Amino acid sequence: MVPAFSVTSLKSLMAEEDSLLTEFFRREEEVKKAVEACDWKSLEILLKELEPITQTIEEVENRRNEAFTELRAMVGEPEDAGFYQVAVKLHPKERDECALLYRKLKITVMRLQALTCSIDGYVKAVSGTMQQVLNEVFPYRKGKIYSKAGCTQDVSGPLVLNTER
Repeated sequence: MVPAFSVTSLKSLMAEEDSLLTEFFRREEEVKKAVEACDWKSLEILLKELEPITQTIEEVENRRNEAFTELRAMVGEPEDAGFYQVAVKLHPKERDECALLYRKLKITVMRLQALTCSIDGYVKAVSGTMQQVLNEVFPYRKGKIYSKAGCTQDVSGPLVLNTER
């Protein structure tokens, strides 16, 4: 029989991590809005606010992983055993609660990954568009320019952008 405290600890850590990731998701939605609005001051503040949350998530993730590793050892599963291989050895009520928390955590992570990919795609699209505009406005910046010594040379002179709208 698996000690209840180890299962309780794992469940508690999964719920805590899901809560933290949900908060991170909410904040990242604000980051996306700031990026889309070109609100660089708010973006900078938001990114600084995310730092302690990411550190806490990492700490909880490590503790959750340790709790799972201990539980996996207690039920006699090998190191490469996945969550459901371990969960199947638990009492049915504990197994159902753990499985529910696991699925909830996975869904939160997938939502966060989708949002992060969305922000990345937006930034890459805007950056690519800006690069195309700059290449049309400054055609001499296209391609590689070589110095007298035959080395590639950076042709981008200073460029000032107005960050105020």
